[in-house]
Amino acid sequence: MRAQASFILIIGILLVIAIVIYYASQGFVSPPVVGEEQKMVQEMIEGIITSGTELSLRAIELQGGYLIPPNESVAFMNMGVPYWQICQNDISPNLDEVKERFEISIGYYVNIHAQDIKDFFGKNLSLSNVSRVDVNILNNKIDVSVYMPTKFRGYPISQPYRISVPTKFKELFEFAKDTVAEINKAPSQGGRFFETFTVASLYHSKYLPTFGFLTKCGEYIRLTPQDISHGLYDIITYTMTHFLWWQQMPDSRTYAVERVNGKQYLDLSPGLFLPQGFDVKSSGSVSIKNNKWLAYTPIPIPRCHTAYNIEYSVAYPLVIKTKDSETGYDFNFAIYVNVDGMEPGDCDVITTIPGEEACTELPCSASIRVVDCSGNPLEGAVAYFGDCFVGESGSNGYINGEILCGTYQLDIYYSDEYGYYSKSISSTNIDGTYVLCKKPEFTAYLNEVDIVDHGHEYDDPVSCHQCVPDCPDPFDYQWTDCSSNPVTDKCVIVIFTSTQTGEPYPIMNSDPENFSGACLNLSYAEDNPAECSGCTLHRVDVDNIPAGEYDVVAELRDPADYRLVGYFEVDNFNLPENTKELHISIPKFGSNLGAPEQWQKDCIKNKVETHCPSIELLRQV
Repeated sequence: MRAQASFILIIGILLVIAIVIYYASQGFVSPPVVGEEQKMVQEMIEGIITSGTELSLRAIELQGGYLIPPNESVAFMNMGVPYWQICQNDISPNLDEVKERFEISIGYYVNIHAQDIKDFFGKNLSLSNVSRVDVNILNNKIDVSVYMPTKFRGYPISQPYRISVPTKFKELFEFAKDTVAEINKAPSQGGRFFETFTVASLYHSKYLPTFGFLTKCGEYIRLTPQDISHGLYDIITYTMTHFLWWQQMPDSRTYAVERVNGKQYLDLSPGLFLPQGFDVKSSGSVSIKNNKWLAYTPIPIPRCHTAYNIEYSVAYPLVIKTKDSETGYDFNFAIYVNVDGMEPGDCDVITTIPGEEACTELPCSASIRVVDCSGNPLEGAVAYFGDCFVGESGSNGYINGEILCGTYQLDIYYSDEYGYYSKSISSTNIDGTYVLCKKPEFTAYLNEVDIVDHGHEYDDPVSCHQCVPDCPDPFDYQWTDCSSNPVTDKCVIVIFTSTQTGEPYPIMNSDPENFSGACLNLSYAEDNPAECSGCTLHRVDVDNIPAGEYDVVAELRDPADYRLVGYFEVDNFNLPENTKELHISIPKFGSNLGAPEQWQKDCIKNKVETHCPSIELLRQV
């Protein structure tokens, strides 16, 4: 019996060995029941690896190749998007760096979540930490191999665990790298194209003047920091929304890039976005006024004329977003666009908007009150001191703000219907009340006054009989004719100089419509004074002179040689806001052709005051 039992035991052991050998020959290292459980463990671990890969891929795509955004990042969609390009600097990551981040992230994720499987199977499962992760980033997928020694019921599970995740990550990454490479080229080679397109938008802007001419007397350009900030923001958004990928430039106001680094990514439709909370804050301002007329000797150009060229600087972050068609995730990266004085600007690090610091933390202060001609406060008036904006007046007319210390130009504006204040002043004397008056629209009627003397026999330019009424001579004046007639063949220049600011405002009877373009040439104007004078107007419509007190000087000149033939001076003339007509009468010198000019001016003044008191040199209606 004992021998029979031993034989049966031996037969059983041999049977078990045979079964193990059979399953081993079929690729299993454990019996059927154990093998099924091993397969379950393997699939669960591969599921964890897949989840870790997908989560890592999502984070790295959304954050431009990073798991944790670097300091050089912007906020977008509640996450950090790294800069890949700052001005002329390429700071983009390389693919090996990204691959290493994938491997670290996946390994960390698997180590954390594999513990859940271990807890589920208990002591039957033996898991070591991840010893190695290999990531292979391919054109349409990412292959991941994880080495994590594992035993179930004492039987090892073959290594490594392998999974694949479909993704367009490599294509998106290459697009971003090629875009940065294209941006990093010299502007003459098509690089820095976002700066170039931003500058083009500035030149096309309807709201931010760039260069040109002011030709209307009294015309001005004023831009507050708020105006500039809003205008620059509109320029940025216009540039972004009028940008096309993979096309030739359709026109001058729509921008396009056909290739980046010589390549096209036709299946990608990248979008351009501004980061969260972005705004343009300019502290600079623009104040340009046109009260100076062109004057060539001896002929003045018959219009006020001021050329301007305004150069803007602006910097802004731009997020470029593309879609991964396999995962549905977005791939984001950022660039830093820097326009410095209407050209692509260079920088070593991210800077504030150029010029933003120029008018901050100013050492002095001002308290300015702006009122109209009736003494009523003006709300909404703006003031500039030097190149810095002071502030805008409230309902009480006050402007309080920080200013530069020293002597600078103070400019105060209210609206186009009002005049402006412009005068150099010291910061120690700036506080006070400033008056801005409306600009009346009136017609200036231009007249020349003939003064004819009778009853004397002298015609000597130096004789007292020409000017002095009490000259002790038996042949003194018998009577004097004073006649006023419309100017028909003379050139008139009348200068109103503000007694408050010293600003000059000219009135001329030259007709710009009849002014020859050849007269802009200096030598031509000198050789052809009569042709270039354009003095044909008797009535001139005026809307550029604000109401107020003025010292007035009027000149009457012969268009043939531009010789002075008439003149007057009037001090402290008041021009009311309700002026509709202004009659200007200029006394002629007479026949004293050889007399010095100043002598003739004094002579005319005496004659008018003594013999023609009924003649009003300036008569407001």
